[in-house]
Amino acid sequence: MHIVIKRWGLSAILLGSLNIANATTFYVDLNATGANENSRDIVTLADRHKESTISGKGKKAAIVPTTIETGKFASTMAPPPVLTNDTYTYCLNSSIPTMDNFVTTPPGYATILWYTTPNGGTGSTSTPLSPDPTVAGTSVYYVSAYDPVTTNETPRETLTIIVQAQTAAPTANNVELCQYSTPGNGGISGQIDQLSSATGNNLRWYDAASGGTEYPSPPIPGTLSTGTTSYFVTATDPGSCESPRVEVQVLVHPSPSWPSSSYEEYFCYQESSPTLRNVVAQPGNTLYWYNDPTGTGTTTQPTIDVSVPGQTTRYYVEQRNGFGCGSNLVNVDFIVGPDLQPPVVNSPVTFCVGNTAPPLSDFAIGSNLMWYQTTGGTPGTPTSVAPTVVTDQVKQETWYVYQTLQIGNAVTNYKTCNSAPASIEVNVDNAPAAPQPVTTQVYCQNSAPVLIENPTGDFIWYDMSSGGTGTTRPQTNTTAAGNYSWWIAATNGQYCESARTEVPITITAAPAEPTVPTPPVFCEGQPGGPLAATPATGTALAWYTTVSGGAGVTNPLIAQTDAPGLINDQAYVTSIDANGCESNRVAVPYMVLVNDLPDFSVNDICLNSTLTLTLNGAMPANASWEVDGGQIVSGSGNTRQVRWDVPGTYNVGLIDPSATQCSSARLKTVTVYDVPNVQIAPITAGICANSDITLSASGALTYDWTPKTNMTGGTTATPTVTVIDGAVYAVTGTDANGCANTASITLQSDPNCITYAFPNAFSPNGDGVNDVFRVKGIGSPSIFEMRIYNRWGNLLFMSQDMSKGWDGNNAGKPQEVGTYTVMIRYVDENKQIISKKGTLTLVR
Repeated sequence: MHIVIKRWGLSAILLGSLNIANATTFYVDLNATGANENSRDIVTLADRHKESTISGKGKKAAIVPTTIETGKFASTMAPPPVLTNDTYTYCLNSSIPTMDNFVTTPPGYATILWYTTPNGGTGSTSTPLSPDPTVAGTSVYYVSAYDPVTTNETPRETLTIIVQAQTAAPTANNVELCQYSTPGNGGISGQIDQLSSATGNNLRWYDAASGGTEYPSPPIPGTLSTGTTSYFVTATDPGSCESPRVEVQVLVHPSPSWPSSSYEEYFCYQESSPTLRNVVAQPGNTLYWYNDPTGTGTTTQPTIDVSVPGQTTRYYVEQRNGFGCGSNLVNVDFIVGPDLQPPVVNSPVTFCVGNTAPPLSDFAIGSNLMWYQTTGGTPGTPTSVAPTVVTDQVKQETWYVYQTLQIGNAVTNYKTCNSAPASIEVNVDNAPAAPQPVTTQVYCQNSAPVLIENPTGDFIWYDMSSGGTGTTRPQTNTTAAGNYSWWIAATNGQYCESARTEVPITITAAPAEPTVPTPPVFCEGQPGGPLAATPATGTALAWYTTVSGGAGVTNPLIAQTDAPGLINDQAYVTSIDANGCESNRVAVPYMVLVNDLPDFSVNDICLNSTLTLTLNGAMPANASWEVDGGQIVSGSGNTRQVRWDVPGTYNVGLIDPSATQCSSARLKTVTVYDVPNVQIAPITAGICANSDITLSASGALTYDWTPKTNMTGGTTATPTVTVIDGAVYAVTGTDANGCANTASITLQSDPNCITYAFPNAFSPNGDGVNDVFRVKGIGSPSIFEMRIYNRWGNLLFMSQDMSKGWDGNNAGKPQEVGTYTVMIRYVDENKQIISKKGTLTLVR
């Protein structure tokens, strides 16, 4: 018997075969078959109906005799044909091999039989034709192995060949990109399938129209270089074959570029119609502006603000070509120049007919000046050459001059700004007449320099008769005695002068200095005597307290004895002759001897106040105080309080009759100032309660009023107060010596006067308190009117009856909380119309 052993799984695997006799039992060893725990091995007998399943690895299975049928099949049974594969799939229009390539004839079998049905029918030994590769569809064949000797035939196997239709070509657009476009780094633009909007199933990308290399994923076109790159794409639908390749062209356009990484645009302050000069798009490109480099660009150029001098504003700009490709983003600074002022000019200027005029640049101060004249109001062509006026005749003309300034890079990128022009009025006149002759003027040697007095008038002064440089009226030079001259010229302009007239000057020699005697001696703290000196012959003395400056006196100075020692810088004396000429000052020294009595200090006081005397040492045993015209009112030991009843200047001293001459007395002077006569002007006219009046104080330098309630200007001489019947106001006035006095006034209102006042708030909330706004006052006016307006000026309430007030409503509608305007008018007892205006706050 011939037994075939196969393993069944995804496809049958031939494990082996056996030829056995009619034994009762046989075994199959699975170890050599590659079995595993999950394999299913079947022993198929000759009749193909009896099976024994042997499972497991390393086992032997016993096949009982009853499973084996003997007979004609035992010697003729053959294994089935072996197919290369059960099913084969080909794409439309592809090459399909001949059918014999799909089967293998088992060893010992002569031929293959082909059937058109799985059962029945007659097999053919002729190999059928392969399916038509141009027609999509499924072809099924049945095939078995046949042995013509034994007439054994294997079971039929099914062979399926599928010709699949080709998928339709995908759709994709050609792509246009800009050089260096983003997102990504290095100019990457995105994947090709997204850029081209490719549609189709299972897209595959290639680098050639046929053959070539397939990309493992959709490629990403590079944009670093310009030009066209082709990609090819196919689609494959489920159950279909790959489509034809479709070309996708990627065109990378060049992006514009800037010649510079940043720009500066310069503008003149307040120039009209400012325009850009450097930031200009290349032909065919458009500028896009940004306030923020990360923001959105616009084709609208930023407004050029030239209203702030020195201002710098930064913007950012790119240029885009017709394909929308943008350049790199560059920063642009709008820089406004300074506020260039007109030149400083000297105008008008006058020249004399026939004199050579200097260039007008002598009369203007500025940088890079430009000059022009106007004709019929139209400016001429400016020139940098300063004009020189022709003085051939009497005439008037006007020149205009402005200064220019280059801002920015002086070589390649700059802006020339002009200031507003200044005008120079030029007069060409005949020369004026020469000044009248002047008498000799006499000054004293060493006198303080003064302006030469005569002649009066506006002249140009020279220190020589011709030539030289003119000046204004000079001062005298009195350092040396003798004669010298100045010359003057009349002028109707700096460059148009008359002939010069001499001004003779005589400097009279100073008299000889006075003779000063040996320094006299005085005692410290005691009255000093007059100083003495002998004047030069024919002169008088003048005394000074400083070595220079100050005004001299004719009476001799009194020696000051405040401190002991040789005093040589407190008194000076000169000789003065009949002409008022004075010699040099000579110091007059004197000696002050030490006073052993203790010192004390004094100060000036006001009448009715006291002076405190305090010794700076112990009180000598025999010493006593003397106060001229005053009285000691208190004190003991080293301290005394002194008072005077009459203002004046008094001596205060410490007297010790037992001491030597210089230590027998120490005297000082005290001034007692009278207090100011402070007065308040009486009020002669009748005043009304709650009205405002002005008080007026006099007799002092500063004032301070009390109380300051209902008062404004309480530290002035004329404060304003609101009249309260019986109120008393007092003022303290202080004079320049610091002395003070007081005055007061009592206010009494006139019971017959008419006056009104009104509160500044009311609360019409129905609580019975302050619900109605009324005017309150004194008297009964013949005419009265009150009006109330809201903040928009609308009249809300009007009454001519003082007893009627406003309840906060208008046309029965409560008015909102807020501020309102109140106006009242009435006729007072003097038949005068009085108007008052104020504000009212409505609260609820």
